[in-house]
Formats: sequence, structure tokens, C-alpha cells
Amino acid sequence: MKIGCIGTQNTGKTTFIKDLIATYPQFTTPNKTYRDVIRKYGLKINRNATIAGQWVIFCSMLETINKRYNKPVIFDRTPFDAYIYTLYAAGKPDGLEEMRELAVQSLEKLDMIFMFPLAGNEHIPLKDDGLRDIDENYRETINALFLRELALAAARTDKLPPIYNVTGLRHDRIAFAAEKLGLSSSISLPQE
Repeated sequence: MKIGCIGTQNTGKTTFIKDLIATYPQFTTPNKTYRDVIRKYGLKINRNATIAGQWVIFCSMLETINKRYNKPVIFDRTPFDAYIYTLYAAGKPDGLEEMRELAVQSLEKLDMIFMFPLAGNEHIPLKDDGLRDIDENYRETINALFLRELALAAARTDKLPPIYNVTGLRHDRIAFAAEKLGLSSSISLPQE
């Protein structure tokens, strides 16, 4: 099983994945992520991103999502996320058709998508860790791009897996995910 967590920065995706794996250790997440690629190559990201740098991130994410895993795996971002940030950097979709198509195809390879929209996650504080942009307008713009492009993708293909919006407090998120994944919720859930 492959699960993708997508959405704008500072909406709790990474914390959710850590909580899910701590609660349900049958899940795993890749050891190396897009963050490692950013650091390794010193890539500019967010509002300072370049198209070339975004392609590097995108290709590394494609490679990660296409690997075989021995356990159910949950991804902290997908190639679709890289496409969204590239779209922002480009300012328009012209010239990004191949990336868009590959990004949507990568979503089709998943069994489930957890979308972390801004609405319902406003309680999560903006965290400046050197990789996350904490500008609220930028975050709102990225969120709007996610919502628009995900709706367009869903209109173009019937091969997308179920997409669920994940919002709320940590324990509520894990209980919601457990329900959607058909897991027992009788275990101790993380608290705030």
C-alpha cells in the first residue's frame, strides 16, 4: 500500500506521518526525502525556487514513489507537490504540461491520498525551519494551487485513488486515518 500526503507547507503532514508510524508501526516512510535533495544540492525553494531546481526535486520524488517497499509506505509529499511549487515558480502552466502529466500519473499509483488543506489546519503554527516558507500569503497561494490543480486532475482522470482531507488535532487526524485505512482505533492515540 502506498499513501501520499499532499498540501501546502505548515499544515502538519510530517507530524501526522510520525504520529501514524508511531501508532501503527506496520507503516514506514522513505528514509531519504525531498528535503535531503534540497540540502544536498543547495537548491533554492519556495518563493526563491527555480524551475531547474524544482525539476531536480520532482525527479527525486518520482524515483522515491516508484520504488518497491516491503511495508505499507506513507510519503511526505509527492511529485504532485513538486509540480505545484514549480507552477508557482513559473507563474503559469505553459511549458509544464509534461510535469503535470507525470505528477497526476504519480498520484494514480497511490492507494490513497491524504490532502492537508489550509482550512481546518489554521491552528498549526507557522514553523521556520529553513525549508518551510512562513509567509501567510504565499502559503494561501500554494493552498489555492493545490485545490485548483487537484480538482483539474480529478476532472481529467478517473484513476485517482480516494482523496481525504485531513484536518484537526493530532489525535483526531490519526483516528480519521485509521478509519479510512481500516485500522483498529482501540489503541492509544497521540495527544496535543
